[in-house]
Amino acid sequence: LLDGAPRPELRKWRFNAVSNYSFRGGMLNGVRLGGAYRWQNKSALGFPVRILADGSAIADVSKPYFGAAETNVDAWIGYSRKLWKDKVRWSVQVNVRNIGKGNRLVSVSVQPDGTPDSPRIVTPQSWSLTNSFEF
Repeated sequence: LLDGAPRPELRKWRFNAVSNYSFRGGMLNGVRLGGAYRWQNKSALGFPVRILADGSAIADVSKPYFGAAETNVDAWIGYSRKLWKDKVRWSVQVNVRNIGKGNRLVSVSVQPDGTPDSPRIVTPQSWSLTNSFEF
């Protein structure tokens, strides 16, 4: 029945990009900056029902209900330097994931009339701080 139709709950296209920059020398020596961008196109959430002449119902796969595309952005800033006569490298980094996202629900599937069926919670913005020592 779904042959040639969009796959429910799967996204056809995705795009990911990651960038990092480290300063070497000068006033910002040891500082690093980075970011990530993640995009997913719309997904099929379900299909309307069509009533046939004999009274039976069949999913109309030619007119899917679609959910919105999703975009997520991350950023980080870090610093590292050598300590104890250059025997140990200390690094600290702050990461922010899903910038600007809050707690909200997004439909994963819909009823045949287009009303939401199964929601999921969008991963909200989060912060993390990491420290590491290499020796």
